[in-house]
Amino acid sequence: MAGFYIYEYNRVVSLNYQVSFLKKSIDSYQKLNSEQKSQYYQLTDPARLEELAKENGLILDQQPQYLGINL
Repeated sequence: MAGFYIYEYNRVVSLNYQVSFLKKSIDSYQKLNSEQKSQYYQLTDPARLEELAKENGLILDQQPQYLGINL
């Protein structure tokens, strides 16, 4: 009977360690995700995109004409 309690205790300790490790991993990934979102929003900022367009000689077409496919 004592062997069962030792086994269960070791299992609980192992599971607690795994839970702790996973919580740390989740926190790390959440921080990384937050940093990547911040970078994405900086890169897609409308003012920045307009500046890049002007630097590359692009203009905003007020009445664009799209190609169509006639089936």
